[in-house]
Amino acid sequence: MASAVVASVPWYYKVARAFQYGDALVLDEETQQYGYATADEGKQVVKYVAVRDRGTSVEILASGEKGGLPEPLSDGVLTAFKQYMNRVKIAGVVLTIRSQRADRLTVRARIWVDPLVIGTDGRRISDGVRAVDEAIKAYLKNIVYGGTFNKTRLTDAIQAVEGVEDVELGDCQYMTATGTAWTTIKGNNYTAAGGSLTVEGLENSMSYVVES
Repeated sequence: MASAVVASVPWYYKVARAFQYGDALVLDEETQQYGYATADEGKQVVKYVAVRDRGTSVEILASGEKGGLPEPLSDGVLTAFKQYMNRVKIAGVVLTIRSQRADRLTVRARIWVDPLVIGTDGRRISDGVRAVDEAIKAYLKNIVYGGTFNKTRLTDAIQAVEGVEDVELGDCQYMTATGTAWTTIKGNNYTAAGGSLTVEGLENSMSYVVES
């Protein structure tokens, strides 16, 4: 790390991703900063990071990865990561560090389809794939970790599916990992508490109709 540290959001993102599980930190006597003796990507288990400057504190949301998707850090890894961040952080800065499951999402929509391409069961006639479901999942996966879900972009993703002629988006609801009830998203945007979103129940919440 450079001798003159600028404690910016990108800096905290960089050092969080540099965490190496199982390795001890070494104090550089010249810079008086902690770091690793050798970089080892194989031990860098934090794959997703979102940093938010809260004014009086810095909030860090972190996850590992499983199957190409964010996965909460285990208790042991999270404990070590917190110790690491508190050693490398700028003195006096208060850190809030979390790692939790993705928020759950439900989407209701009415979709007009070309019956030559998509059946009223939502399956593409050529291969049986639920193409709209796949488009929704792809949109959610491509939201930057810690980023914002946007209803307009979701509608655009559905509209871009071959065979879709029109979309009427209904309620979108979420439940956080620690929540016990569904909450309707008000307005156009929602930033997941868990850093990412996973959709469920599309087989029952999407209706497909043909223009008569």
